[in-house]
Amino acid sequence: MKRTGILGLDALTEALVRDLFLADPDAQVFLSPGTGERAQRLSQEFPCWTLEDPQALVDEVDVLIISSDAASRPELYDRVQLRRALNLVSLVPEVSSQALRKCFRQAE
Repeated sequence: MKRTGILGLDALTEALVRDLFLADPDAQVFLSPGTGERAQRLSQEFPCWTLEDPQALVDEVDVLIISSDAASRPELYDRVQLRRALNLVSLVPEVSSQALRKCFRQAE
């Protein structure tokens, strides 16, 4: 399974993490910083990592799932640079992965 990162933990992505580990107990899942109690709980229950910096998370993964709220996305856009080969999945209502990708800085 590919290395999967999640920026923005909420009830939906928490359920997704649980399902990823049910499907593949050896999954490699990286959680976004700043998600507090939910990330801590998932890290205790499953062998996933919480990285201190969103860019470090993006640099570690092959698949990036974004489920952040509207208020926190502009900061992510400024702090994170995406690789072209990175698979991006948007769980943001009414925002496609292609539209979301255009908001981030792109790596050369």
